[in-house]
Amino acid sequence: MATRPSSQLMTVLSPALRSLHCGKNAYVYALRPPTSAELLGSTDEHGIPNKIYRSPWYSRESDAPERPREYAGLVFHLKGGEGIGNLGDWKCGEGASPAGGEPVHPLDPTGVGGWEYASTPPTVRQVRQWLKEQKGRLDSRTVRIKDSSQIEGPTQRNPYGLQSTLTLRSDMAQRMAQNMTVLTLEVFAPSKDDRVPNPDDDEVAAVFYCFQRHDREVGEALTCESGIVAVDSAQFNPRRLRSLQAEFVESELELLNRLIDVILELDPDVLSGWEVQAASWGYLSARGRSYGLDVGEQISRAPGRTAGGYDGWAMKTSSTFKVIGRHVLNLWRIMRSEQTFAIYSFEHVVFQLLHRRRTPWYSPRTLTEWYNSSVPEHTDRVVRYFASRTSMVLEMLDVAEVVTKNA
Repeated sequence: MATRPSSQLMTVLSPALRSLHCGKNAYVYALRPPTSAELLGSTDEHGIPNKIYRSPWYSRESDAPERPREYAGLVFHLKGGEGIGNLGDWKCGEGASPAGGEPVHPLDPTGVGGWEYASTPPTVRQVRQWLKEQKGRLDSRTVRIKDSSQIEGPTQRNPYGLQSTLTLRSDMAQRMAQNMTVLTLEVFAPSKDDRVPNPDDDEVAAVFYCFQRHDREVGEALTCESGIVAVDSAQFNPRRLRSLQAEFVESELELLNRLIDVILELDPDVLSGWEVQAASWGYLSARGRSYGLDVGEQISRAPGRTAGGYDGWAMKTSSTFKVIGRHVLNLWRIMRSEQTFAIYSFEHVVFQLLHRRRTPWYSPRTLTEWYNSSVPEHTDRVVRYFASRTSMVLEMLDVAEVVTKNA
């Protein structure tokens, strides 16, 4: 057996293997395999779990339950025995990869050594008959509106079977106009983080109102007068929002006093809002109490006669905000008692009542970020959002005939 000199062997071996060389006639054929400790120590580096736990099972096949069991909210399909019954279902197309890790190449169709005659093409009569059948199928389908929105298209066709219990106005049964004036109001107050505005800490930045002077006749379009009263600040000011038609005041207390003057000038018979208790009028009343001002008494038609005390029934059924001489309608509770919907959010009720109209929902965090944004267009979004809410509340009152049928 031929041998290699020791000096030449040392140059061939790597530094890690030179320590294994001992003696003149010695060869090292390969690296030593790693030990168990080295394998276990390197599992975290390669992202391999160091322990693989077996799924729950029964050693006896007769002990396994026939039906799945639920433990801690998880459903377990327990199996038993050591046979092939524990194996999962076979999935076609998931065979083992070939040896060596080489990918499987599809067969080359050009290697087929043969020809096959194709079917004969259709005749002119068959083509005309096929075109007539296709035309009939297209005519039977619903014709899609040209350039329709990708959002409104499928939604407006009502694929989920949403139904409204609202009955449309009938031209045959007309009611006399009651001449009841209605004023709806929404409040915007910047909040902290993603929380809803808290009347104890968050001041009102702007109020939005919409006023309807009389009940519309059949066929007459709904008309209303809208207005905005805002606190002059770095975000809300006429120099920054030049297209905003609003009244600007110096402080929140002046905003409350100005709103009281507006209500006394318009003198509405009905005051309404989407959520009167926690927002809208209730929020203004809570902010007024921080200044020692009773908003409900100031806008009443008979000041000094406001009944005090806790009203638990009004807290659970309507609203604790009461105004002497005016009706206060909490639209959210009215919709829950008169309409049958899956959910009673503002956006869903608008979708059901106002002819499948879409309105977005924005979180308090988003509205506050838009209000504090350095881009005027973002602040204008907040204004347009709350202004549209007040008009939609008024439209829902009119479409559902809440004021007309109860007047």
